[in-house]
Amino acid sequence: MSYDRIVEKAYHNVLERNDNSDLQALKTLDEFHKRIEEWDGQSMDELSFVSDYLVGAHMNQIIAKGATSAGTEQFIHLISKESNIQNKIAELFRIRKSGPLESNLVHRINDVRFVQTILNHPNLVGASPEQYTHRFFCCIFIEIMTAIAKRSQLNKTAEILEIKSPKELSFTHLQIQVQGRVRESLKRLGLEKEFNQLDTFRKSVVAYHIVDAHKFSTVKPRFC
Repeated sequence: MSYDRIVEKAYHNVLERNDNSDLQALKTLDEFHKRIEEWDGQSMDELSFVSDYLVGAHMNQIIAKGATSAGTEQFIHLISKESNIQNKIAELFRIRKSGPLESNLVHRINDVRFVQTILNHPNLVGASPEQYTHRFFCCIFIEIMTAIAKRSQLNKTAEILEIKSPKELSFTHLQIQVQGRVRESLKRLGLEKEFNQLDTFRKSVVAYHIVDAHKFSTVKPRFC
C-alpha cells in the first residue's frame, strides 16, 4: 500500500522514544487494568479507583492532555458524580473483563455510547472535556486502540491510512480501524513479529507518529 513506508517510519520513531517515559506509561496502564480485573463487576462503590486515572502527570505520559486544561473540573465531576456515566464505565469494564480484546468488540463497545454520553451531557457547561474523555476511553481498551485522543489528529491519521470518510465514523470505529491498518501494514512490511514483541503501550503509539512520519515523507530535499 502507498502508506506502508509512512507506517514503517512511524514504527521506527517509536523505537527511538524515551524508554523511561514509556515504561512509566505502561506501568500506569498495567495498574489501571489490574484494578479493573480485580473489580467484582457489580459493586459501584468499588469503582472509586477510577478517580486515580482521570488526570495528572501519570496520565499525560500515556496521552498528553493537549495545550489546555479546559474542561478538567467538569470531566472529573461527570465521571465521579453522575450515576448514568458511572453505569457506562461499569459496562465498559465488564466488556474488558469478559474476554480477549479483539476488533470484533467494536459494536459492543460503541453501543455503550460512553463518549457521546459525556460530551452531550445536560450538566456539561462550558469547555468540552473531549480529550480527557477520549484518553480515558482509549486507556480502557488500549490493546485495540491508539494513543491518539485528539479527534482531528485521528481523522488525519485515518486519511493517511486511506480509511474512507473518517469524519463519518464513530470515535470507537475509527480508533479500531486505524490500529487495524497499522497492524496490517506492518505485517506486509515483514515487521509483524517485531511489532508483536512491543509492549501494549508502544503498540498503540505507532499510530500517534503517523502524521509526523507523513510530513517527513513529503518534505522535498533541499540542495545547495
